[in-house]
Amino acid sequence: MKKPRYLADHLYAADPAVHMFKGKLYIYPSHDIESGIQGNDNGDHFDMRDYHVFSMESIDGDITDHGVILDVKDISWAGRQLWDCDTAYKNGMYYLYFPLKDQTELTRWLCRSLSDAENTSKNQ
Repeated sequence: MKKPRYLADHLYAADPAVHMFKGKLYIYPSHDIESGIQGNDNGDHFDMRDYHVFSMESIDGDITDHGVILDVKDISWAGRQLWDCDTAYKNGMYYLYFPLKDQTELTRWLCRSLSDAENTSKNQ
């Protein structure tokens, strides 16, 4: 049996969406940061501020962290909590679908286009 390994040992990544685009495995997890708030039924203790994207040439290959592709601070009306996301490809573009609480605590679902065919870290 192979020894298990972490996708990312430098951050807490959860709820990944995984896709094969152009022969490469792309992983889009949520990123939870310690909030210091005691857990409750509202999920106030979750401090999910951004999304990273990771890629691998093969399941046993090296893992590349392409960095942050979206941050709460980049969305003017955002409140908090970027929950788990997903991606899609259509007509030459990649799209990131994600839920986010606005400043009134209403959870909204949004879509944002990502970069070119490399689908890594630049937003449009």
